[in-house]
Amino acid sequence: MPTADEANRLPLAIEFFTRANEFLQAFRDLPSQAPPDWPRYLMLSHATELALKAYLLLRGMPEDELWQKFGHDLEKLQRRSTELGLPIESLAADIEALNEAHMNNWLRYPKSESYNRVATVDQFETCVQQVFNAVHSAIYEKKRSRA
Repeated sequence: MPTADEANRLPLAIEFFTRANEFLQAFRDLPSQAPPDWPRYLMLSHATELALKAYLLLRGMPEDELWQKFGHDLEKLQRRSTELGLPIESLAADIEALNEAHMNNWLRYPKSESYNRVATVDQFETCVQQVFNAVHSAIYEKKRSRA
């Protein structure tokens, strides 16, 4: 029989993943603008953060540790998720590139250092979709095992 913490973990992971999907849909719904397309960049990077946090919650990470150990760092989230079995190690370079703009707040605030260094946001969509597919599989595998 699952503990109370385990019983709450799956619904919270699903809630994080649902929110991640909402931000991914917002990325897709926003009209494309000239690169770097900051609003869509913000939606995509935040969606990625939430999806990876959903996976870590699913694997037993206490919610407060998500903020203390990882903050908004997509690279750290990706590495820990990979260590815990999420098959996304091959996406590390793309996540690192997405993380640069995410962690330096280039998405939120104009900074002179960002203009020639940021990649085009659309190049990350395939990578992020692969993250989402892997997290989706893990969540619904967990749901099936509990049924």
